[in-house]
Amino acid sequence: MNFVTIDGDVAKALREASHRRAAAWGSVCVRATIGATRWRTAVFPSKDADGYVLPVKASVRKAEVIGEGDVVTVNLEL
Repeated sequence: MNFVTIDGDVAKALREASHRRAAAWGSVCVRATIGATRWRTAVFPSKDADGYVLPVKASVRKAEVIGEGDVVTVNLEL
């Protein structure tokens, strides 16, 4: 499983919007979309990124032809 890093202003906005929705270990349930692939998952806090990480499972990477190091656009919905 690979991860997308969510940092900067986006992480700050996500933190503020999900303040009362945080679950175990500070995770936040989201609906993520990359390209035509949409799925329910959670983002997890990352001290290293000063934000969050989004796990992207193999089936999503395969469907969207994503490789390690690629830059992707992700839409997150709470």
